[in-house]
Amino acid sequence: MRGSYNKNSYRLLLLISFLAVNVLILLGISKTWTYFNSGAERSDMLHLGTGVTRGPKAEVVWQEGRSRGRPVSRQERNEIEKGYLLAWRSMEKSLASNSVEWAADRFTDQALHRLKRQLIHNSQEGVTVKGVTLEHHPRIEFYSADGKIVVIRDDRLVQYRETFLDDALLTADTDTLSYKFILLLQDGNWRIRQVIKTTWGKTENASEPAIIKTAALTNEIRGFNYYPRESAWKIFGPGFDPDPISTDFDNISSMGFNTIRVFVPYQEFNQAGTSALGMMQLQQMMDIASENDLRVMITLFDFYGNYDQGDWLATHRHAEHLVKFLKDHPALLAWDIKNEPDLDFKNRGQDNVVSWLKNIIPYVRKWDPDHPVTIGWSSPEAAGLLEEDVDFVSFHYYDSPADFQKRYHTLKKRVHKPILLQEFGYSSYSGLWNLYMGSEQKQGEYYRDMMQTIRSENLPFLSWTLYDFDEIPGKVTGSLPWRKKPQGYFGVIDGQDNEKEALQYLKTGK
Repeated sequence: MRGSYNKNSYRLLLLISFLAVNVLILLGISKTWTYFNSGAERSDMLHLGTGVTRGPKAEVVWQEGRSRGRPVSRQERNEIEKGYLLAWRSMEKSLASNSVEWAADRFTDQALHRLKRQLIHNSQEGVTVKGVTLEHHPRIEFYSADGKIVVIRDDRLVQYRETFLDDALLTADTDTLSYKFILLLQDGNWRIRQVIKTTWGKTENASEPAIIKTAALTNEIRGFNYYPRESAWKIFGPGFDPDPISTDFDNISSMGFNTIRVFVPYQEFNQAGTSALGMMQLQQMMDIASENDLRVMITLFDFYGNYDQGDWLATHRHAEHLVKFLKDHPALLAWDIKNEPDLDFKNRGQDNVVSWLKNIIPYVRKWDPDHPVTIGWSSPEAAGLLEEDVDFVSFHYYDSPADFQKRYHTLKKRVHKPILLQEFGYSSYSGLWNLYMGSEQKQGEYYRDMMQTIRSENLPFLSWTLYDFDEIPGKVTGSLPWRKKPQGYFGVIDGQDNEKEALQYLKTGK
């Protein structure tokens, strides 16, 4: 009896063990499958190291010139470029973290030892160096016969770098540097063996404004911040429809206005499979504007708020793609770099936001030297920032008309560039969430008072906005109804296509 009992217990134990093992196997497979399909790095799951393996790259312009040693084919140069950029980025990551783990696969043992000593010294002194390289101009000086050694000279390398002492920012500079690299091909990776560096100098103003007629262009601006009635804050994408846009632009032009401002949503334009579609739709909208004698101000970054150095190369490629694609379009008026960046100061840090703006503006000018550049600040007080970097100053105003002229005059004394009132408006919403305090009449009075000052000051303007909107995306105001509801009633044309009183003041200016 006892033997039978022991035998059954043994069988039960085996069965339980078998089931447990299978459950663990299934859980492991499930975890692996989830991990590999969640966007996680394969190297994290397989413990292949933490080196830099992907991401947008800096602008690379190869310099021609004779090199010693074996000739370099195009394919070989592409592989060398890839390895060189990965090695360079791994060094930046190591300096930013004071850890050699990023560089383990991209440095030879001897070079890694030298880097480690430098990082230990930095860590002991409380020093951290964070940098992002924006341009490379490499030239191959030597390529060995066996294809395993290459010497690269990289002149006019442009790098933005911040130095911290105990987490306090000491310096923030954009430098033009000259480097010579010796790289060895080991285990399939190009590894840094030696680095020789000389500094050319500061490049705070890498590209000066080349705009001759900025004042004349901006002084003529009269128009709207534009979204179609049925697609507020989502003009581009699957719902894009050129027909209502064509009708709207014809109406805007017929009413005597000459300019629209449109917004490029950063995330949507950088999702896989949507970038090309968005670019095509943006060009189509520009074509329609040109047909109706309208000029277009393009805001390059809407709904963007990172500013971290790790994101700089991605934002540069986004801007480069757009600017080079549209710079010759006859409807293009100006580039507005970012919508209301000062609203990100609190959460992202003013220094981070300003550094990003100062570093991307010269590149927009480099890619398109013929069109002016501005920044859409959220208030007249913020608009004095970075005056030296823009061609004209833009600000937004949604406060009382009684204070407008005084605050505008204060800004006018601070800056010495043309000024644009890039956004202004008043919601006609009347309901529970504002205690029924709004009305189209009050909106009309607001526009009457604002337009009197605008006309007397000869101030160019863009109204917010043409239409009332039935649906407001949550990303604009959040879900709180007392914030969301009024946002749908800033238009000067209501949901039934009726002109509001405010439109008459916009058209006549009085």
